[in-house]
Amino acid sequence: MGLEELQNIPVDKIRPSKYPLRPIDDKIVEELMQSIESQGLLQPIMVRPLGDNFFELIFGNHRLEAYRRLRMKTIPCRVREMDDSKAFMTVEVENLQKNNFIDPIAEAKGFQMLIQQGLTETDIGKAIGKTQQYASARLGLLRLEPEIQAQITSRLVSTEHGYELSKIEDVKRRIILAELSMRNREDCLSLKELREMAKMTIEELSKDARVDTILLRDPTERMRRIEAMAIDLVTSHLHLSEHVLDFSSRLQVLEKRTYFVIADGTWKRDHCTHYNSDICDNWAYEQEVANLKMTRDGNNWKLRVSQHPEKCATCIGYTKKRSQP
Repeated sequence: MGLEELQNIPVDKIRPSKYPLRPIDDKIVEELMQSIESQGLLQPIMVRPLGDNFFELIFGNHRLEAYRRLRMKTIPCRVREMDDSKAFMTVEVENLQKNNFIDPIAEAKGFQMLIQQGLTETDIGKAIGKTQQYASARLGLLRLEPEIQAQITSRLVSTEHGYELSKIEDVKRRIILAELSMRNREDCLSLKELREMAKMTIEELSKDARVDTILLRDPTERMRRIEAMAIDLVTSHLHLSEHVLDFSSRLQVLEKRTYFVIADGTWKRDHCTHYNSDICDNWAYEQEVANLKMTRDGNNWKLRVSQHPEKCATCIGYTKKRSQP
């Protein structure tokens, strides 16, 4: 086989490109279908031989898809021998020259392949008529999480926003700011806003209501906040005198109170049918009394109810008569 041949190749013998730099656009395919039906294919697609009479597409993805949808058996192809790096470079330059949209993530993966084969970012830039900074910025997108990369591929997040996100080291902040950068949001972050927020800590970002809404989707974060509130509540109600309890006793009271106040849904469901929100109504306002009437039983604290035995009888394992020590 020569350097390049023109052949009619069965459509079902052509496999997709390893480096699909452009997603299929149905509108373009439909226009091509009409053009092909009326005038035929004006420009052949390019493929490379794989062996066993199979070929891999280099460029012409929309034309090949149009032929498939038209149920045409063969398609005119320019057949050219080339390795992976040459195939990628060919389709890259073809799309750049035509000013076609190129998927930045697919492009970055192609650049990564070239780097692994010994090229430098400078080499890549020169080969495609771009700068070293262009290649470096594209490669930086591969540091992003898969979900953010998918948002860039689908154009929900712009490539420019992706560059800024790739500079953020903290994964949590990166994911939050990526969501706020999505174009389908009415309050989508501008590049200037993103750069400013990228300098902030999680604590600083959480003051923004948009960020706080995202944070509260995480059950771990909700539990962390509830526990923090519980400890604050315990501390604010801990009025026992230092002359009555030493430091060790105070810690024990704190542990007792925290155990009952935190929103441990499993414990609540299993042991109490009279709680409201995070605190059992029947003893919530008798904090000091409750503290002094709790004893440890294995890993649990048991409460001796002093006021409402008739109501708290269903608090299994935690109710004892007032007269008991």
